[in-house]
Amino acid sequence: MTHWLGLDLLFVWLVKRFLFWMVRAQVQPESRDSLSINPDLPVCYVLKNESLADYLVMARECINLELPDPSKGLKVGNYQHKRASYFLTGKGWIWERREKALAQPHKLLSMIDELEQNPQLDVQLVPVSLFYGRAPARENSIFKILFSDTWRVPGLLRKLLIIMIQGRQTVVHFDEPVSLRSVLNEGLPKERAVRKLGRVFRTHFRRLREAVIGPDLSHRRTMVNALLRMPSVTAAIDAETRRSGKGSKKVDRRKAQATARAYANEIAADYSHSVIRIYYLVLTWLWNKLYNGVSVNGFDRLKKVATDNEVIYVPCHRSHI
Repeated sequence: MTHWLGLDLLFVWLVKRFLFWMVRAQVQPESRDSLSINPDLPVCYVLKNESLADYLVMARECINLELPDPSKGLKVGNYQHKRASYFLTGKGWIWERREKALAQPHKLLSMIDELEQNPQLDVQLVPVSLFYGRAPARENSIFKILFSDTWRVPGLLRKLLIIMIQGRQTVVHFDEPVSLRSVLNEGLPKERAVRKLGRVFRTHFRRLREAVIGPDLSHRRTMVNALLRMPSVTAAIDAETRRSGKGSKKVDRRKAQATARAYANEIAADYSHSVIRIYYLVLTWLWNKLYNGVSVNGFDRLKKVATDNEVIYVPCHRSHI
């Protein structure tokens, strides 16, 4: 964002107006009394992913909830900053991006420096989560399912589309504050304290997101990559490369790895909440058009078993229906 001739302020004002028009947020909890925030101590809000839209929506709801306004700045001892918030991960690209944690958030380090110099100071770190739209499993619009909030971190363009489509069903969740002083009192070095706070907040955000939109199933690619790095698999790839060169067409290592990856992708589950929900809506309509309804029996027992066991479905005969 450029600071030339105040264009950054104009840009922020335009984004504010856009969000004010597009976003209708439900705040959890509904009252500030449900949060154990000390009004006499400074507050710094923690968001998972760096996003101007998330920050502005959060700031508006802070005002509505009569919480400290992050846009009024942060003052901890001699340290001051124009925004009382920081992010765990950096900026993204146009459509989608990988999560890349900020190694050492400078704002957090500066606050720790002030607290180390003045034992009387403390800062309340309040984690804030934003969810746009309903969970795919509860959405009935196929178009909205395609642009529902997922575990993938959206880039600028996808974020814009999500807000335009799902902005009227936004949830802003404020959680209990974490005392920065209590973390420092554990006697950890500054760098370790920062890493611990990062782990605590990442775990919190992951559990909350899992409760709202379902479990994270995006680790499939990571699992396949780890599988291909296993010694037994790499040995099999090497053996295939050597074997193919004896009396047959030689296969280089890259092609052998591609074949192994194809086998792994074929075996590994490729589950998507959005796709399953779309199939559910379409097939529910189709079955009820073709038949007088579909009755499924025995699911009460299956639900009890599935809680603590892996379930394998075995059809009694081959039928796509």
